[in-house]
Amino acid sequence: RMLTLLPFLLLTGKANSHWHNRQGRILSTPGHKPSKNAAAAVTISSKNYARNSGEKKIIAYWEGYYEGDVKPYRLKEVPENIDYIPIAFIAPRALDGESANNASGWEFDQTFVYSKEEILSDIAEIKDRKKGQRVLLSLLDSPSCHWDQVNIPAFAKNIVSDARMHGIDGFDIDIESGMDETKFSAKFIELIKSIKDEDPNMIVTYVTMGDMRDEEILAETKHLIQHVTTMRYWDEQHDLFERYGKIVGFENVGVGVMTQVTPLETVSDIARYTASKGSKLMMLWSLTRDVHECSNERNGEWQNHISSEFKNSRTIFFNSNDKMATIANVQLYRPDQTKMEHVFSRRQGGCIHGPDMKLPVMGVPEGY
Repeated sequence: RMLTLLPFLLLTGKANSHWHNRQGRILSTPGHKPSKNAAAAVTISSKNYARNSGEKKIIAYWEGYYEGDVKPYRLKEVPENIDYIPIAFIAPRALDGESANNASGWEFDQTFVYSKEEILSDIAEIKDRKKGQRVLLSLLDSPSCHWDQVNIPAFAKNIVSDARMHGIDGFDIDIESGMDETKFSAKFIELIKSIKDEDPNMIVTYVTMGDMRDEEILAETKHLIQHVTTMRYWDEQHDLFERYGKIVGFENVGVGVMTQVTPLETVSDIARYTASKGSKLMMLWSLTRDVHECSNERNGEWQNHISSEFKNSRTIFFNSNDKMATIANVQLYRPDQTKMEHVFSRRQGGCIHGPDMKLPVMGVPEGY
């Protein structure tokens, strides 16, 4: 079922990043739909990890590269009610004079349309709002520099130092890599621990499609991680929510949804279900897709669903000519409760290119 969606994901999912062309390998890896007993070995009491016990939060990614022919809006234009803003993506790289197998530097995705200076300036502007928004760097290695080619303690020292300098709040660890499989868990454990060793106040978050090695990694790092989010956008996810809720506490797990891929009625279902189970988080991939030119819906429609059904608040969106929409122009979405198949139509000039596709309704247990 997942493999049938691979061509669609390669066109519309995170695969649009030049680092994410390995998505097909991830999808075909056994173990991404674990048994109900998969997390039993590291099940803990959620009360020990109540890191997100306050108001509900929205995590939404900002992509700095084109989606098809649609240019992303500036980072500083992210709506004020987005609580965590991971910048996708940042990769390790070898600094001048370093060998390819001992890298300690980092860089923004080379396909970003905005310069490093513009992005850092936008981060400063977000901080000047004083709205409590947290900007994170989403870390994902690349085919030219996998994590097993990185001097991780030196990398952590460099990137944490730069983060402190520029007001960056922490790091989102994307559990995908083409590195040597035998080193996979050990390297992610080392990365998380090294960042926290450099600065215990740095936020570290963990995003996964349900990797079979997550239990091993989280057994060593769950006390260091702010929250876990899931990104199996095209399939039912309540099993993932239950799986990670037993490890880090349900309040610290956010189910991810994706513009164009997760039907809007399912976004609402997931929001209500996870909130009823105590979740304080919900994730969107991505802000820069959630515009009319990509989705053929109103600007911010996926954000609006999350805001209205999960946070019970309004979202202020930007319109297509980069001006802030007034609150009077924003309507709360109240979905029809009837479950129905969602049909994605061809988007001429938008972000979905290819034949019409029909995807299954995703989301929550029957009867909710």
